[in-house]
Amino acid sequence: MKEIIIKVQFSEEMIQSINELVTNVIENVENTGVNISEKLIASKQKEEQYLKEYENKEENHNDELQEILTAQDMADYLKISRRRVYELYQLNPEYGGIPNFSIGNSHRVVKEDFLNWIKEKKQENLKKYSE
Repeated sequence: MKEIIIKVQFSEEMIQSINELVTNVIENVENTGVNISEKLIASKQKEEQYLKEYENKEENHNDELQEILTAQDMADYLKISRRRVYELYQLNPEYGGIPNFSIGNSHRVVKEDFLNWIKEKKQENLKKYSE
């Protein structure tokens, strides 16, 4: 790994502004009577609580879905057009398409396959942003 060193020259005014900012932050933290680690723990607990509430809400919403879904069911659930769902039917699931089966000219999706497809999409996004 190469190390890059960048030298930056700050004016006296900039250094003074930075020092004032740091001093204000330190004073604000000291004035609250709560140390930073306690604030971080409280923040993490709030985040975990929010995630649990979201998961519960999502599970309840998933229970409302029927076992076999139509394009309109999925379009309503995802808040996208039915046409877009039909486009996703045409894609191979390996390339992001929704796994489906057809009965004559009608396409249907098993609820579990649909929910797994959504989870896979979420994981793809997490990988994209974590790289």
